Amino acid sequence: MEFLLIFLITVVAGIFSGMGIGGGTILVVGITMFLNKAQLFAQGVNVLTFIPVALVAVIVHIKNNNIDFKNITWFLPFGVLGTFLGSMVAFYIDDKYLKYGFGGFILVFGIVTVIKGIKGLIKKRKG
Repeated sequence: MEFLLIFLITVVAGIFSGMGIGGGTILVVGITMFLNKAQLFAQGVNVLTFIPVALVAVIVHIKNNNIDFKNITWFLPFGVLGTFLGSMVAFYIDDKYLKYGFGGFILVFGIVTVIKGIKGLIKKRKG
């Protein structure tokens, strides 16, 4: 049964990753909720699976001319710095607080996304 859950979680996460819309989030939530693993464990699995998944997505996006190499140099150093800082901080935060913070972030992000979507629909109908 655990193998089936791992299979389903990772396939769904891979699909979302390929679309660039949060496969890692699906993976972390799936591992913590359905496999009952610790948040740090889920984050570690996410980081390790991200490397090959991202590589495949990058190849596809390069092939489809979806990457602006001129501006990527602004994103890379700050992303690496943020990743380093976040990884270091995560080891000093209790697992339950990591879960609360992650869940709170996803909740707020989801609410903001829904509100923006509704506003966009209203503008579209008026305009």
